[in-house]
Amino acid sequence: NGSQLNCMFSHVVSKLSIIFPKGIYIDKDELYEKVSKGLLPSFETYPSFINIESPNEVSNPFLLVFSFSPTHQLNITIPIHLRYSFASNQFQTILYSIHTVFVTSVQTDKTSLIMRVLPFQPIHFTIPIGNLSHLSFVFPITVIVVMGCTFLILYGLFN
Repeated sequence: NGSQLNCMFSHVVSKLSIIFPKGIYIDKDELYEKVSKGLLPSFETYPSFINIESPNEVSNPFLLVFSFSPTHQLNITIPIHLRYSFASNQFQTILYSIHTVFVTSVQTDKTSLIMRVLPFQPIHFTIPIGNLSHLSFVFPITVIVVMGCTFLILYGLFN
């Protein structure tokens, strides 16, 4: 999943900050790879460690901050991932939204620091949550599918 931000500024920009809710995460290794290829500016996350294995219920929101040279236009694509959620006693959906983007900038004619909230179209994700009462049906089917795929792969490798 990637989301693109197109920003145009008439002043020098130093930091771009995006707040992510707890149900969404980024894989920092993916971002480091994009930075090494010149596809993203350097970045930091707060907190610095993001546990990509945590389910939605025990994860936390985080801040992603990009640092970049003065430019008039910034185009970035961020690979984001949705966390899994524990099964529920009833069928339900969860809505995640990314909607807050801040820019810290320094005007070229002054040395004043400005904090801005960008006009940003929110990104919404709706995720269905599994029903806990279906576990006795879903688990055996999952095991059968995994075993079947494993046998097909082994059959393909040895023939």
